[in-house]
Amino acid sequence: MRNLLAWLPLLFSGALTAQNGSWFFGFGGSIVFENGTITTPSGALFTEEGCASQCDADGQPLFFTNGEVVIDRNGNQMPNGFGLSGSFSSTQSALAVPFPDDPDRYYIFTTPAMVGAFSPLGITGLAYSVVDMTLNNGLGAVTDKNIVLFDNVTEKLTATRHANGRDVWVVAHEWNSDRYAAFLVGCSGVQGPVISPAGRVMQFLPGPDAAIPLYASVGAMDISPDGSTIASTWATVQDGNINGMSFLDILHFNDTTGQVGDGIAITHGGPGTDVRGYGLAFSAQGSKLYQTQFAPLGFPGQGLIRQYDMTATDVAGSEFMVTQDLPELGLVQSAPDGSMLVAILLDDGIAGITAPEQAGAACGFIPELITLSAGSSMWGLPNDWDTGARPIDPLDPLGLQDTTIQCSDTLWIDLGPQGSLFDPATVVWSHGATGERGAITAPGEYSVTVRTTCDTITDAFTVSGTGDRDLLPDQLRGCSDAPVELHVPMDLADVFWSTMGTENTITVDADGVYSVIAFDTLGCRYEDTVSVVLENCHCRLFLPNAFTPDGDGLNDTWKAGHSCTLDDFRLTVFDRWGLVAFSTEDPEQSWSGAASALPNDVYVYRVQYAFWNGAQREEREASGTVTVVR
Repeated sequence: MRNLLAWLPLLFSGALTAQNGSWFFGFGGSIVFENGTITTPSGALFTEEGCASQCDADGQPLFFTNGEVVIDRNGNQMPNGFGLSGSFSSTQSALAVPFPDDPDRYYIFTTPAMVGAFSPLGITGLAYSVVDMTLNNGLGAVTDKNIVLFDNVTEKLTATRHANGRDVWVVAHEWNSDRYAAFLVGCSGVQGPVISPAGRVMQFLPGPDAAIPLYASVGAMDISPDGSTIASTWATVQDGNINGMSFLDILHFNDTTGQVGDGIAITHGGPGTDVRGYGLAFSAQGSKLYQTQFAPLGFPGQGLIRQYDMTATDVAGSEFMVTQDLPELGLVQSAPDGSMLVAILLDDGIAGITAPEQAGAACGFIPELITLSAGSSMWGLPNDWDTGARPIDPLDPLGLQDTTIQCSDTLWIDLGPQGSLFDPATVVWSHGATGERGAITAPGEYSVTVRTTCDTITDAFTVSGTGDRDLLPDQLRGCSDAPVELHVPMDLADVFWSTMGTENTITVDADGVYSVIAFDTLGCRYEDTVSVVLENCHCRLFLPNAFTPDGDGLNDTWKAGHSCTLDDFRLTVFDRWGLVAFSTEDPEQSWSGAASALPNDVYVYRVQYAFWNGAQREEREASGTVTVVR
């Protein structure tokens, strides 16, 4: 309910699915987007605030509504298309949602103005009616009407896709409460609600003016395009028609369960000021959130728009004043071309934000972007949460359908969310696995079947090969005075080493056996081990030049000393006539001149040996003399 107040924007939450579309709003205003051009013919809808326009997948109009009446594409009231329980003076009076399993039928959800205080039907809650486009020669007619879902709601109404991509969450907010109510629209109908106490209580602040106790029910709500965040804005008035306060809650939304969680709270205004939150919207890509605030009639030029950067660490601290000191502005909506259009009260001009994903002044606010050739703008623009009807495709349970992949061990296939909170899926794998995650350990032909109340979907896929992938060498030699690098290919996304490391490359500085488990982007699991041997990379050989084999226990034997681990060794000792006096291939074996009964003399030796220097095998030779002294 606006009750002759001036307000600001609401941005839609649905992903852009078409460049064409038709909007009907205000007092006979309309905008047609077609192949990059904009026209503004006369419209047949009259509404002070909320409205919804439903188009087909090509952007051609099907019907439009202000929450009270439903108008067909020819501008005529549909059969039975009157007496809906919404209100032309509710912020988000109506929302159209296609049946997920029937492209010819639509739900119209409605909210009353100020909790039904201005509703001639006396309905204070969220309700829905049904439009069947196969009736009335394809122009549609209303069948079921005013099915009440939840009592005592504010004027907030928005929607987003379920995580399964087909069903829809429709979200309202209870009046004088902190409770969000989410209803799931699926093939089994409208189910719920999921109730979430979150954020602040939406209620008025007591004051001397008894005429405005329901004022805080006014204001918009939106869900980000990725379904992860929900934002709500509202206002309170403490002293007659002045001293307004603006509230903004930005909270987590779970598009699988419909639950609302914790978030941040932002407040503006107070005694001596008069700012009131009305509209807000996420940009089409979700990087920015825009909130609008208005000042009451009689205080022109006090409207403003604030921008918040949803990618910032401190979202509240990213606040930027896009513009202020404006005339009476209304809701804002994301257009099919990606811009955002802002309604101007009782004006033939439409303001615009031309680059809403840009931060600060670069968002490109223009006070009058479009001039209407017929009718006039009021406070509202269509509450189009999803631009155009999406084609209804069968659920596809596998992202890897008919894909041939190769794994060395176990392949995990995640189906993702199947079914819904109210209609859980039964998943049956051909190889006996259960649940939404299946493990494949051998090559072959596989299938998976997903069953819900409305669907049975079977998909087949092939797994070829489980051959090993050699990640590491069997053995790696290195230097004992320097660390050794172990690494696996960079295309492996998840890596787990026996050292607790998780990077593709680690360093080790000790001998031992090291193992790694890694997964590629397809989910294939690989495992390998490596034996690390650290060597003295500066190998030295020591051979004494004399020894005394006299049996006194001192210096009785002679052998080669070494400072590293030898990979090969051969030592030969010759007498003065060239005859072999001693020979060994064991670096630990000693020569005893006494055992050979050789005379005191000078003998010649030759030694050949090899070792690893950390990178390669190195071979060397040495020679010299040794004297036997008794």
